[in-house]
Amino acid sequence: MKSLDNYEIHKAAGTYFLVNMAQKGDVFEKPVEVNEFGALVVKLIKEGKSEDEAAKLLADEYEADFEEVKKDVSEFTESLYEKIG
Repeated sequence: MKSLDNYEIHKAAGTYFLVNMAQKGDVFEKPVEVNEFGALVVKLIKEGKSEDEAAKLLADEYEADFEEVKKDVSEFTESLYEKIG
């Protein structure tokens, strides 16, 4: 699984993008578009939170069911890591 260390979230025109800031050369990875939920998950993971910790914080913040948020976080991160390699 690839680390998110070299990635940053950027927002442009109301859309969030995950951008690899360590790219070099002529060929660049296309930024990955994420929604606001995805941007928050990435931020929390980059801060050192586990998926469960991120889910707990998001569930508390949005007064949502922890198990449902945990499932959403897991599905999001699995999809994200597939996209970034």
